[in-house]
Amino acid sequence: MSYIIAFPFLEIQCRRFNPATRWWGNGIDGKPMEIDLIAESTDKLTLLACEVKSSDKELYNETKRSLDRKCANLPFTDNR
Repeated sequence: MSYIIAFPFLEIQCRRFNPATRWWGNGIDGKPMEIDLIAESTDKLTLLACEVKSSDKELYNETKRSLDRKCANLPFTDNR
């Protein structure tokens, strides 16, 4: 099963998003990390970060905790 998400057409909590991209770099802790997809809202107030999995057998809670840790470690969030 595969999904295509058109970020520029998404509306979440009354916000629209610019095209998404993959991000690699060093986190605040200086260690390398990766965000599968990240998009900024058109009003520049919100970041949408996504983890992409190829199996529906992945554990949701474990994936969410991992993504939460990554988001807290991003060096450019500016409290978004």
